[in-house]
Amino acid sequence: MKKHLVASAAVLAMAIPFAATAEINYSYVELDFIMVDDDIDTDGPRIKGSFGITDNIYLFGSAALLSGDGDFDSTLVSLGGGYNHSINAQFDLYAALAIEFVEVDTALGSDDDTGFGLRLGARYQVIPQLELKGELQHIENDMYPDDSQTLIKLGAQYLITPAIGVLADYWVDTDSDDGADAILVGGRFNF
Repeated sequence: MKKHLVASAAVLAMAIPFAATAEINYSYVELDFIMVDDDIDTDGPRIKGSFGITDNIYLFGSAALLSGDGDFDSTLVSLGGGYNHSINAQFDLYAALAIEFVEVDTALGSDDDTGFGLRLGARYQVIPQLELKGELQHIENDMYPDDSQTLIKLGAQYLITPAIGVLADYWVDTDSDDGADAILVGGRFNF
């Protein structure tokens, strides 16, 4: 009986810090690893940050360095801003616009282009430690086939503490003929 009380007290003590952080956070720094399954398989690190400048407006940026089969490297940079609307403390809808830079280096040379992107999504905090998200992202950039790319992104973040989380995303390229997709795993520091 004493062991059960101690275990219950320990679980309750770990859960108390989460009670005060039930709202969805737009201020964080994230370090991820992306694995893309496409005609040329690529993978590499990505750093991402977001900063809430008001309750509903945030700025964000990310940079990814991906390397692929043979002599293929790409750099992806996004800078933008977004607006989030809280339906309640656990459910947000958001829209964001970004400048999207893509550079590709191959054995045959390199090329780059700057375009724009639109993101529409939802974030839902199932419990204080677990958040789910869904996002539709469309990018207009000459470096993609047909000068654009549309992604469906599904993801989850689990908070180990109110400040530290681990996450995983699954992305599907809806414009790809061969069903290109990506898996992203990483960690997030919320502030």
